[in-house]
Amino acid sequence: MKNTLIIYLFIVLSIQITQARIRYVDKNGGTDQFGHQKYQTIHAGIDAAIEGDTVRILPSIYNESITIGKNIVVQGGGLSTILTNDNGTVVSITSGKLMWVLVSGSTGNGIDASNCIISDCIISKCPLVGISINGPNCKIFNSISIGNSFDGFSGNANTSLINCIAVSNRRYGFVAWSNTMNCKNCDSYGQLYDTWNYWGNITKIDCLAEDPGFSSDGQYRISLQSKCKDSGDPTIFDLDGTRSDMGYYGGPDAPLLPYVTTPQNFILNPDGSMQFNLTGKVGY
Repeated sequence: MKNTLIIYLFIVLSIQITQARIRYVDKNGGTDQFGHQKYQTIHAGIDAAIEGDTVRILPSIYNESITIGKNIVVQGGGLSTILTNDNGTVVSITSGKLMWVLVSGSTGNGIDASNCIISDCIISKCPLVGISINGPNCKIFNSISIGNSFDGFSGNANTSLINCIAVSNRRYGFVAWSNTMNCKNCDSYGQLYDTWNYWGNITKIDCLAEDPGFSSDGQYRISLQSKCKDSGDPTIFDLDGTRSDMGYYGGPDAPLLPYVTTPQNFILNPDGSMQFNLTGKVGY
């Protein structure tokens, strides 16, 4: 009986382990490294995904209405994965996690969110609200809402925003219309009026109202002199082990290429080239 039970548990655990997989979205189609067919739309990838899966979106511009309503991770490829929609809100998410995408709609909100996690995303130039929080249990980390025609982050339910930045939105940066919005180590700057950086029933912990000092190359990096540098939640750390930054490149989910943490000795070759041995971490 004992041996039978062990075998049964092994089979169950094996099934659970093999169920979760990465599903790729690529507008060009094709197959992944395991021979699985890639999906040509995000909608198709999400439809095929089951609980625990990751839907990984390869860089491109995707014009579609996206609904995430299951416990999956939808992961872009950074600023080159652009989600847009000509007919209403770009992303509606009521479960799971969204990360590493740039959202820019043309007719509605960028993201409608509840009961989910949003991490390291950019929401830019939407005609209404950047992120509209419509339900409870929503946590937003290290995301930037910039240049939207209404609010940066707008809440109608209890929610937490950590290390987020709102810049140059036409109305409010962070606004709580009802219930409570908890802003921790966030920055709001350059809204239509200075008094509209934070509005409503907001609990602020170590928040700023300072220019984040974004780089001029459109990559949303903060300068070394920025007050958002090393000013994120002190319990959250960047990939290099230092205190987290506010904004898109801060925290453990930062969408970075290999990040060098320990440079080792280098060798200068006779032809003038150099050989390095490095230790690092990969964020994407």
